[in-house]
This record gives sequence, structure tokens and C-alpha cells, in this order.
Amino acid sequence: MLVSYLPAIAFYYLTRPFWFSREIDQTNISMLQLLFTILFLPIFLVKINYRIAEKYSIKWLFILNAIVICSSIFLSAKLGFLNWADSVGRRDNPDGETLMIVSLEAQGGMFVAIMGVVIAFGKLWRTKNGADYHSS
Repeated sequence: MLVSYLPAIAFYYLTRPFWFSREIDQTNISMLQLLFTILFLPIFLVKINYRIAEKYSIKWLFILNAIVICSSIFLSAKLGFLNWADSVGRRDNPDGETLMIVSLEAQGGMFVAIMGVVIAFGKLWRTKNGADYHSS
């Protein structure tokens, strides 16, 4: 399960100094953060957890991993918000647009993650029931 939380935490701690840099436009960091949470993180987590479930034949545990993947997406969106809020000093009272972007990150990441989890679970289920084996 640590493998699911580590990328989210590492990404935001590694990018945190860029939020406070005057040479880098915060819009670019925001876009990178958005792409990370919506695309990279869910796809990466689904692939890693799928391979672990497949390799160690713990297909039933994939449902628990799906919950961990979803919580990692929410953690990623929250850490992104905290990086932004600390850089502009508005952690306690963010504006409505910021809250909408954080919500978009979380919902977009959840959508991609759930789609990936459904596909991966279906593939694991077919493999478990022998549907992927073709007789020649």
C-alpha cells in the first residue's frame, strides 16, 4: 500500500520549492500538478497495483487496492492545494476558483482511476476464470 501513497507524497514535496520560486510561473506548476493528479498518478497506480495482484495471485486484494488508489488521488489533490495555499498565504480562506480546481483535480483523477480499476479488475477476473486462455 505504501507504493500507492509514495508517488503522491514525493511529487508534492519535490515540487514544493518551485511554488516559492520567483523565476517559475505558478500557472505552469498548476498545470503540471493537474496533469499529475488526473492522468499520471491514477494510471501509474492502477498499473502497479494490477501487476502486484497478478504476480502474487492476490486478485481479491485488488478491491482494497482500489480504495487505496482513490484515497491517494484525494491526498494528491489536497497536497497540491496546500502547496498552492502556502505559496500565496490563503490556506484558511481560499477563493471559489481555487476550490473548483482542487475539486476538478480530485474528480478527474477519480474518474480515470475508477475507469482503470474497472478495466483491471475485469482483466484479473477473466484471467482468474480462464477466459484469457485460448485452446489451439
